[in-house]
Amino acid sequence: MPHVTVIDECGTVRKLLQHALAKAGFSVSVANGAAAGLATIRREQPDAVVLSVEMSPLDGIWCLEQIRHDAEILGLPVILMSSRPAREIIVRAEQFKVQGIVFKDHRLVSEVLDRLARLKMHVRREHTRVAAISTAVTRTLAKAPAAWRLDALPHLRTLARFCSKCARDRTGLPSSAPCPECGKLPA
Repeated sequence: MPHVTVIDECGTVRKLLQHALAKAGFSVSVANGAAAGLATIRREQPDAVVLSVEMSPLDGIWCLEQIRHDAEILGLPVILMSSRPAREIIVRAEQFKVQGIVFKDHRLVSEVLDRLARLKMHVRREHTRVAAISTAVTRTLAKAPAAWRLDALPHLRTLARFCSKCARDRTGLPSSAPCPECGKLPA
């Protein structure tokens, strides 16, 4: 079940979105304010965030900046909510690559659900595309002559930088040396 965190100072908006998202099949957590929201995001690692811009003393743009500068949550999809269509909000949203801006009006719930549905389809489509590319590469390599493959060229084995068992960086190690982390010998 996808998990969404809703961050807004307005208790009515939080309750409205929490109820609507739960009814639509999402697991939902809520936070009152930007600082509390950021702590909730770091603790719960949601799949997406619905973030209000208008909060004080720290606003939603501050929270968005923190998300985009934290390596653990950097790519987290964020949907911004605003009560006013200000140009500066739209420019900042584009700068931080949000998944959309919705306005706090009578269409709020339907717009948030629509953005989340598009987001799920986008993630599913990317996963399918990556799987198809991986399958095509595997098939191509299986058909390639042995002379083209890395495992047939011992002098190029140093190009395989990472251990195939524990993924440790093997840069600087001789090609025949075992991995210092797990002891696996290179293939």
